[in-house]
Amino acid sequence: EPGAHQRARAANDRGLDLLHEGHMAEAVQAFQAAYQLAPTDVEIVNNFGYAYLRSHDPEAAEPWLILALVLSPGRVNAWVNLGQAYAKQGQQSIAVACLASGYRFSKNQSATRQFLRKLADEDEDAAVRNAARQTLQLPLVQAAKD
Repeated sequence: EPGAHQRARAANDRGLDLLHEGHMAEAVQAFQAAYQLAPTDVEIVNNFGYAYLRSHDPEAAEPWLILALVLSPGRVNAWVNLGQAYAKQGQQSIAVACLASGYRFSKNQSATRQFLRKLADEDEDAAVRNAARQTLQLPLVQAAKD
């Protein structure tokens, strides 16, 4: 459909604005509209999952984040978001594996390690903090310390 991708990107941008404003339900709707127009756009798919995660619905976030990884297996933020979703669902070992995958695929592991430290110290969810702490203790992450 002519112009569908441009309309999808506009809906994605609207969703991002709504996320930043704290309007989670409306953001989910915007990303759903964007997805319907461009179902293979990995940024839209990832943002859709992230909006569900921010809406405190990790079960709904999970399939979208997995789809983002099917579309782009090295997408770091999808791995990290999926790790958070699993941690919030009480699946700690899978959460750590996802966070570690995000670290592994990162082109800037130092920045990713800093982000994991921030999650470990500041995330509102104790399970996410714990998963981040466990990830930071993995040999993969320890060996690369700067």
